[in-house]
Amino acid sequence: MKHLLSIILKLLTKYQSPMIDLGLIYFRLKEYANNDSAVNPPDYAVKQLHRLTREYRDLPMGLLGGDMAFLLLLARLIKEEILEKPEGLLHMAYNIIKKNSTYFVNAPIQLDLRDRFYPFGVVMMSLLNTDEDTIERYVLEEQIIFRLCDCEKILTTSIPSVYSPTELTAGILHSIGAFAALAEKHGVYPHKAKQIKEMVKMAPFDRTHSYLQDIIMLDLQCSREVSIDPNEVNTETLLNLLNDAGRLSICYDSKEFFLSVFTFCKKLCHDFIGLISNSNCSSSQLVGFALGLDKLLYDD
Repeated sequence: MKHLLSIILKLLTKYQSPMIDLGLIYFRLKEYANNDSAVNPPDYAVKQLHRLTREYRDLPMGLLGGDMAFLLLLARLIKEEILEKPEGLLHMAYNIIKKNSTYFVNAPIQLDLRDRFYPFGVVMMSLLNTDEDTIERYVLEEQIIFRLCDCEKILTTSIPSVYSPTELTAGILHSIGAFAALAEKHGVYPHKAKQIKEMVKMAPFDRTHSYLQDIIMLDLQCSREVSIDPNEVNTETLLNLLNDAGRLSICYDSKEFFLSVFTFCKKLCHDFIGLISNSNCSSSQLVGFALGLDKLLYDD
């Protein structure tokens, strides 16, 4: 597994894109923190991180590759004590969350079904470790409780001609499930969080508008048999699945999430090195795969 990770990281250094920069920033800072006597200070990573902190308003919206991915990267680096908490982190977080949610202000259901995920909960949960025993933390916990109540409404409320829970996609469901799992783990309204986890397992969803990899990830998250025919999982889908699961394992702070996907994929592909070497995989498909492998190898 370490050999596979090292091969992917070598391939990634040949490419440049915002998402790859976020992934490589994480790896370079982590490498420096773990072995600073043998590795030169990662000037490129530090400069990029500082630039993105100043210019976060210009990042695209979203959980994968956008402003929320950047916020989660900061939170993870702080949690691992690789980075000191930047001044005004929570202010930045509230700005990013507000930017991503302005389109449904005053809407009866706090959700846009065109979005692939429900990202707000997992982003808020990632910040809990950065402000222990402060007023800011309690304000954040209050906001998390509000979001849990929103999720319950999303899963149970129908509004004729406006909204039905059956319109939810697999991606929205597994992101809500991950949010509830994190809230339960950290003791934020755990009774409600546990209820929501069970609701997600029982919830119907719109398979037609769900990504194939999201259906697989939802089934695995709910500890049930994957409902996708293995013959439908071609090389492109396999790479997208590994990439998305790896990035989401960081967002969801769950090595088990990626492990379940990695185990599923190993049944379909016995040579991952051959897969990434011989296929026409894009650089963006490799970042999440690397993040997931790193989480499996090095997370406690």
